[in-house]
Amino acid sequence: VAGGERRRAAAALADGCIERLGLEHLAGQRLDRMDLTARKAALVAVAAVQGAEALLLHEPFAGLSAVGAQAVMGVVSKAVEGKAALVALSDLRLESPEAELLPHATDVLVFRGGRLLLHADGPGLIAASRVFSLTVVEGGEELAAALQSEGAVLSGGPLHYALSLPR
Repeated sequence: VAGGERRRAAAALADGCIERLGLEHLAGQRLDRMDLTARKAALVAVAAVQGAEALLLHEPFAGLSAVGAQAVMGVVSKAVEGKAALVALSDLRLESPEAELLPHATDVLVFRGGRLLLHADGPGLIAASRVFSLTVVEGGEELAAALQSEGAVLSGGPLHYALSLPR
């Protein structure tokens, strides 16, 4: 993407990023010939190469096996060291590799239907509760009141909610 003097500087930046992320084995490969795990790792490197203070990663683990997700998680962990990061996931389950991000998350936001259902810090969220997505066609306010008396919290609405159950 860079030409002339900038091309040499860009190549040096890329080489440094590849080394820092431990992706030397991918350096000579064409992106269109890589398997999905390698492509995802390379895309994380593309996001990290400029040394920006924050990274935006959208679905970095989508379509990967558990082993592939673990490999990309290692690259993501190195890429975000000392930086802010926003990782957008369509689904997050505690048994998934992506859940390893939660203890390090300052903010977890759950959206559904374009509305914010839940805002919590990662460590507090996993320590205090389990969260489920819930759709309530009618009577959401009544359900929220009944659940609150049982120690649960229903947030969001009026149709889609986040249900937080205490551990």
